[in-house]
Amino acid sequence: MTHQEHFAHLTQLLKTERAEDRKQYEQKIRNRSVFDRRKDGVTWYPVTVTRSSLSTGERWVLEVERTQAQGQRHLLQVGSSVSIFLMEEKVTRSANGVVSRLHQDTLRIVLNREDPPPWLEDGKLGVDLLFDESTYDEMEKTMKRLQQTSKGRILELIPILLGHQTPAFR
Repeated sequence: MTHQEHFAHLTQLLKTERAEDRKQYEQKIRNRSVFDRRKDGVTWYPVTVTRSSLSTGERWVLEVERTQAQGQRHLLQVGSSVSIFLMEEKVTRSANGVVSRLHQDTLRIVLNREDPPPWLEDGKLGVDLLFDESTYDEMEKTMKRLQQTSKGRILELIPILLGHQTPAFR
């Protein structure tokens, strides 16, 4: 098997893994009550906005604090993609962002927008963990790069990385 075939095969396996990971995420998040999601550690609800401001990067930043289930385990961490949402009877409004700071029951979220959502003061807010595609995107980009390698130091290293050749030191 050539290195191109090997990395093409790994890319297909990676796509399968991504699909299964996304499916498991959907089962954990979608069509489940906010209280079940909170118990699973993928949702903080309810939260209150304790601070909001415009960052130096022209992005809106929110600090939110849990008002219930304080100290409960969760899966949120710095760098996690999240969605802050407003629960209403018929419509759920949301805005996506990234967790930039986490301290006990407080999150700082950098929103993917320049203006704050107009509904922040309208009711009960929560934060959902989103499925993060970025790791898979990076792995697929790397597999594609390795698959297309035809010269240079990386090509010399591929047989060693795949275990077909023993490393030699000069």
